[in-house]
Amino acid sequence: MSSERHNMATMSNNNDALNDLASHVATLTREENHANANAANDNSSSLECIFKQFTKKSEANNQRYDVMIQSQLVSLRALENQMRELVVTLSTRKQGSLSSNTEVAKANEKGH
Repeated sequence: MSSERHNMATMSNNNDALNDLASHVATLTREENHANANAANDNSSSLECIFKQFTKKSEANNQRYDVMIQSQLVSLRALENQMRELVVTLSTRKQGSLSSNTEVAKANEKGH
């Protein structure tokens, strides 16, 4: 009978150890699942944060591009106006007269 008691005690101890081990595994699994869930949330938060930063930078870049385009449009309009002025100046000049001989032309006008 004492060997039966010993076997029963051993089985009980083994069951206790298995229960402790199962409990420990369950705890580790819960902690791992919790850690994975947090990591997923962190990744989600991190992705959201990255996306928000990307969006802000994109909006800032778009604003800079808009300013550059407006600046280039203003420059092009100024250049168009200068070209019109040049065309008007050249079209009102006498044929054959160049700006380098303006003094000669004035002298000829006075002489006549």
